[in-house]
Amino acid sequence: MPSSSLRMSWSAFHTNARAAAFAAVLAGLALALAGAGPAAAQDKPACEQFAWPVKREQVLFAAPDLKTVPSGTTLGTFDRGVALELQPNATVPFVLPPARQPKTADSYGGVIFFANLPKAGTYQVTASAEAWIDVIQNGKTAASTAHTGKRDCADIRKSVRFELEPGPVAVQVSGAAANSIKLAVLPAE
Repeated sequence: MPSSSLRMSWSAFHTNARAAAFAAVLAGLALALAGAGPAAAQDKPACEQFAWPVKREQVLFAAPDLKTVPSGTTLGTFDRGVALELQPNATVPFVLPPARQPKTADSYGGVIFFANLPKAGTYQVTASAEAWIDVIQNGKTAASTAHTGKRDCADIRKSVRFELEPGPVAVQVSGAAANSIKLAVLPAE
């Protein structure tokens, strides 16, 4: 027959083991709940982590009839994406000098014109790759009001918002690594 000291040790061990297991379960639950916010955001695909939706642009950029246009082209509508052919930055006839100098001398740039913005409002210019975006209206560079970007989204790199007035608009791209970039200019959602 076991001595009473052994029985007490066994009893204490059993109680401590149960308490430790319960504490481990609580700790795991607390970690899971604490990590739900940031972990959930990290679990989302990168293209869903922009500050605003970019689904329209993804659809436009993936369209089989995506129009390729050379730098300097004037378009009449804002309802479609385009693949803008770029040229070496040093050779681009920018409307105004880019607000930011390219990071490398061997980068590319281009300009696309829109004949007539239909109404005043917030518009977003979305690009498929890393590049600086300037919007020129009424002879001045429009100040951006917001921007969002994700390096891990294969379809879209950045989207920049501007408050614009009705009338003609020029969108300038500079500092791109490749000689082509997909662009969309759409009213903000």
